[in-house]
Amino acid sequence: AMVGVGYGLTLMSAQGLVINFSGSNGRARGFASLFAGLYSGSICGAAAGAILAERFGYGKVFFFGAIVVLLLIVFSWSFMRSAATRPGPVSESSATPRQRIQLVPLLKFIGNPVFIALNLLSSLPASIAVAGFLHFFTPVYLDQIGVRDSTIGQVLILYGICLIYFGPLVGRMIDRSDNKKYYMIFGGLLGGLAFASFNTEFGIFSVILTVFLLGLSSSFVLSSQSTMVLELKGSRELGEGTALGIFRSISRIGQVVGPIIFGWILLSGELTDVITYLGFFYIGAMLILALFVINHPGKLENQKLALQS
Repeated sequence: AMVGVGYGLTLMSAQGLVINFSGSNGRARGFASLFAGLYSGSICGAAAGAILAERFGYGKVFFFGAIVVLLLIVFSWSFMRSAATRPGPVSESSATPRQRIQLVPLLKFIGNPVFIALNLLSSLPASIAVAGFLHFFTPVYLDQIGVRDSTIGQVLILYGICLIYFGPLVGRMIDRSDNKKYYMIFGGLLGGLAFASFNTEFGIFSVILTVFLLGLSSSFVLSSQSTMVLELKGSRELGEGTALGIFRSISRIGQVVGPIIFGWILLSGELTDVITYLGFFYIGAMLILALFVINHPGKLENQKLALQS
């Protein structure tokens, strides 16, 4: 619970820095870089932890991990104090004085049909996929078929590698595009394909392919989701940091539900069929989201005006 609270505070403050200092025409690249560092550190740390745990035991690795987390205090104090006083790019949101969160703008933002669709059809499925399959199903399944802990860690590294090398490149393309929703939909389709192609007959090779496709999917989805939320009507009135925080908080529900769903899949015994059906469901959700967003363009801010701020 303490790690979760610290993670939430750190993530929200880091996203706030991206909003303040990247500008509207560089946010996708900023979010891509942020999540590339976040997930690559998480996955690579898990890989290193698996290797070290085989030699030194889990207790010592856990203690070392706590020391690494505490080093964040030194980093923040030494290198990030200037961020509190350094002026960011002038934008419409930064030009207006900060106000307290008001109930009416909050309800309008939460009740935005596109915001609801983004959560139900994109954010929650993506969170369930990553937290359920990557963080829970993959290590448990590979352990059941006799794969060593160090090898499991190396498989998980693939996800981080995709975010490191593809995430920033995709972020640049998203920033240059006036149709960010298509990148998000394409990333979701890749996530659905990752599950639809899973087959237990291929063992670890099937898991490797699924993890790789999930990494590509997240490279498109994470940054495009964030930029679309900031372009929703009402996000500026509510506060861009607050709007993004609400969106990410709802996505955490998927991270809680994901392990439960994939735990049930492990107990069902029909892994290939159930995960394949889950992939088709994911693809169907993306197609519904595509139709919904295209038919509700008025729920988004004018893209050209947003890029001029």
